[in-house]
Amino acid sequence: MIKIESIVDNTRKYLEECIFKGHYRPGDRLKEQDLASTLGISRPPLREALKLLESDGLIIRKPNRGVFVTTISETDAWEIYTLKAQLYRLATRLAFNRITKEHTTHWQQLLKKMEVSVRMNPPDLVLYQGLHEQYHGLMIDISGHQRLKRLIQNLHNQVKRFSFLSLTIGTHLVDSLKFHKAILAAIEARDLDLTLRLTEKHVEEGLNVVKCVIIEETALMAAGVSCGSSAGIIDTASRISTENR
Repeated sequence: MIKIESIVDNTRKYLEECIFKGHYRPGDRLKEQDLASTLGISRPPLREALKLLESDGLIIRKPNRGVFVTTISETDAWEIYTLKAQLYRLATRLAFNRITKEHTTHWQQLLKKMEVSVRMNPPDLVLYQGLHEQYHGLMIDISGHQRLKRLIQNLHNQVKRFSFLSLTIGTHLVDSLKFHKAILAAIEARDLDLTLRLTEKHVEEGLNVVKCVIIEETALMAAGVSCGSSAGIIDTASRISTENR
């Protein structure tokens, strides 16, 4: 049972985590009665939490059918990632002249932790993804643009589960770390153009790997194969990613 602090917020966070970690898969129906019973809460706060998840694009409500986890197509991923790339560019342009030594020190500290998480056996992907969000979030915070921050967070939430799975594909995790090191080097060199190019390339590479994950998951769902385990998705997506290199 969820402890009562803010029932709506806690329920939202719990369901978010279930979606991000794949406990609830794209296309799965979320039954209010079952969820309320499992969480030990009444339906009104559950419905409020579901409304928040719907506004974030994580679930969709279908008339006379219920609530379902949102499915993401290749086109959806392309739209989300290309938009993220441009929003990151805007954040970087707004923030660049405001970056201080304290900010670069913070980025250095984040990079050290990211490297530690990559070198763990096995790599700590949950830790890495959290640090990755902090890394990009710092630039957005420096920009001082709150609506921009909310837009980017909303887009990120929609593909967070696929982004997490992508870190298991081929060399993407190591390549991601290299990109973040290069981006920081460009920031420290005060090279705005290079920072923008590297950031956009980083997002583009992320999109390519995420599309591989989506292609395989879509194929499995179309074939009626259970997606309860990510192993098959990861193996096939790795092959697709390698073939596309």
